[in-house]
Amino acid sequence: MMHIDDDTLLKFVLETLDEPDNGTVRDHLSLCPICSGKRLELQREVRSLASVDFQVDAVVPPRLPQRSRRSMMIVRFAAVLAVGFVAGYIMSEVSAPQTTTTVGQQLRPAPVAAPITRPAPCSAIDI
Repeated sequence: MMHIDDDTLLKFVLETLDEPDNGTVRDHLSLCPICSGKRLELQREVRSLASVDFQVDAVVPPRLPQRSRRSMMIVRFAAVLAVGFVAGYIMSEVSAPQTTTTVGQQLRPAPVAAPITRPAPCSAIDI
């Protein structure tokens, strides 16, 4: 017979085991005296731990004077501005458009093969 591992048995004792597994463990405990003994031992340990009163002393730091809090607020604001300027500069460098080079051009008319001596015939419509 396979026995229940300690983690599963502890989850059963703490009542955090899923329902299908809970029924399987319950059935096994009714048949296995070794696992039932382990369960009783775990229940005793859990009850003894539950009776321990833990005292936790929280250390509260002293409050800063009013003047220091105002100066800290100013320093925080300046830090946020500095981070914003640096981020903006980096973004402008990353997304900067590529530079273009302008080349000067001069247009010269092509030479005419033969000079026009008479006007070309055209028809005009009067409106």
